[in-house]
Amino acid sequence: NLIITNVSKKDFRKDGSCFDPWFQTNSRKVTNTLWFLNCIDNYIPKKFDKNIIIFARKKTLYRHNFIFLINNFFKTLIKFQFSLKNIMHEFSVHSQFSNIISEKILSEISNGKFKNVINSYEAQPFQNTVFKKIKKINRNIRTVGFFHTALSPMATSLIYRSGAPDNLLISGKYSKEYLSKHLDWPKKKIKIIPSFRYNIKNVSNMSGYIYLPYDLPSADIIIKSLQNLLTNNKYKIISNLIVKNHPLKDV
Repeated sequence: NLIITNVSKKDFRKDGSCFDPWFQTNSRKVTNTLWFLNCIDNYIPKKFDKNIIIFARKKTLYRHNFIFLINNFFKTLIKFQFSLKNIMHEFSVHSQFSNIISEKILSEISNGKFKNVINSYEAQPFQNTVFKKIKKINRNIRTVGFFHTALSPMATSLIYRSGAPDNLLISGKYSKEYLSKHLDWPKKKIKIIPSFRYNIKNVSNMSGYIYLPYDLPSADIIIKSLQNLLTNNKYKIISNLIVKNHPLKDV
């Protein structure tokens, strides 16, 4: 197996292993598996196991970043024959990141013998790119996406499209119905499973609190929304709730 997942500094252990927060398991507990870790805070430990590959960005000087920018801009101009639409798409941060990380992952797949490629799936551009190109390398490799969180109100990034995994693992009957009814996913490709990420042991008691959003683009919107809620709250069910930060912001 090849498991592709996102980690940060706090997930690495002193013994050289890594605890994956999405699958809630230690890298040493999964046999015959290569872990490709995209380190979101660019931390690289001094010691890590042989079955771990860490993808992180090096600290570079400003002039090196500027040279990279100029080189890629002219390459993109030539590649897409000065098509403004394609250039704008390809030259975005997401597309550039997808090109770089996909190349590294596909190199490992080409040089190895994998039956399954499993990803903590968020429908990011690089994830769909990798899954799509895997099939060109070997159509028999099974691609699996584990969607580890609840669906957002507008989950348009999850529209079924080129590069979608062979199987999508998701928790909740409603989530499966929503994906198949509104986002074009074939029902046979969606598997309902108990959540790896959340269980009774690792979820704290959230009763008695009202949580702020993950991001606060406008404090006025939040205040007006709360005022509207309080005005229409006939049963005063939130009168004694304590305001808390979003759980992930406290990590």
